[in-house]
Amino acid sequence: MNTKLYVALSALCLLAVPLMSIAAEPPLIVAHRGLLLHAPENTLANFRACLELRLGFEFDVERTNDGQLVCIHDDTVDRTTNGTGKVSELTLEEIRRLDAGSWFDPKFVGEKVPTIDEVLTLIAEYKQYDVLIAVDLKAEGVDRGNQSSA
Repeated sequence: MNTKLYVALSALCLLAVPLMSIAAEPPLIVAHRGLLLHAPENTLANFRACLELRLGFEFDVERTNDGQLVCIHDDTVDRTTNGTGKVSELTLEEIRRLDAGSWFDPKFVGEKVPTIDEVLTLIAEYKQYDVLIAVDLKAEGVDRGNQSSA
């Protein structure tokens, strides 16, 4: 056999072994803002449904006026709660008074905009599952850990 051909085939075989082991791993599925047909987006009910199905999810982080981190997609509460206003202009207490579920379905009345601590606590309850959690840091400076103590 031609030496160059032998070297090329050997190199291909060496490359194929790691690729085969990578391909053998099933992909991890992530639900964007959760399961949008099952529960209101970016809520604990939604994320719990994902985790029960062993699906990962993506959630969004905004900062309140008093420096707390909450899980909400938009920079306002208008679309996904019964309130109005910018997240950055509302305190955590004001946001926690809002209903984040009734717009979706009456069975979710009383669902709250969760804090990041609540989302992380929920994820920790399902640590036996191998799921991917993606975080979209929307507020300025969130990635530097500038959360105030409540």
